[in-house]
Amino acid sequence: DYHNYDEKIAEALREGNHEKIRQLARTMKGMSANLAAEELVEISRELEISAAAAAPIAELEAAFGRFSAALARAVIEIKGGMNL
Repeated sequence: DYHNYDEKIAEALREGNHEKIRQLARTMKGMSANLAAEELVEISRELEISAAAAAPIAELEAAFGRFSAALARAVIEIKGGMNL
């Protein structure tokens, strides 16, 4: 169930849980690659790497903002392509 990944990552950010952020970003990276959502793949990769490096939460929050925007764009593109 991937539709609420942004909410799950936001929760992990509030908890300061770098490992959970890394895992969620890695999963989203793989799913995005399967859908050829290249922008989301790249931003998910950045978020995964930053979380693995235990980057400051403020830095992860900035990456999360980019992730959320890319996710929203990808969902719009996918829905548009499926005529939903």
